[in-house]
Amino acid sequence: MGIKVYNRKDETHTENNYRIYRPFVLGNPYTWITGKETKAIYKVPDRAASLRAYDHYFDLMYRSNLKFRKAVDYIYERYKAGDDVFLECYCHPEPCHGDIIKEKLEQRLMKEKIEAMKDEKTEGNNT
Repeated sequence: MGIKVYNRKDETHTENNYRIYRPFVLGNPYTWITGKETKAIYKVPDRAASLRAYDHYFDLMYRSNLKFRKAVDYIYERYKAGDDVFLECYCHPEPCHGDIIKEKLEQRLMKEKIEAMKDEKTEGNNT
């Protein structure tokens, strides 16, 4: 299965389950929701703007916030080890910042595998 983003109102997972909704460290601080109180810090015009902002926010926080980086790296190591990983939010199946987290983790693993293949090829050419 790999990584699954799911709605906590519809499913429950106990192993390798990570809460990514607000106020948890991987929560999206951007919201488009109006007319009700949220734990979001920033208001944006719509869901798409919220996701674009989170994509940038993820990269910035990964580089600059140790707690954020540790949370991402921990989830990544579970995924890399072959464990199924569950990202718990309220948005899914609507587009969700969990989809961004999932994509970034999958891209990271793919990049590592490509680099390992290049290294193996280079080592093979040197023998």
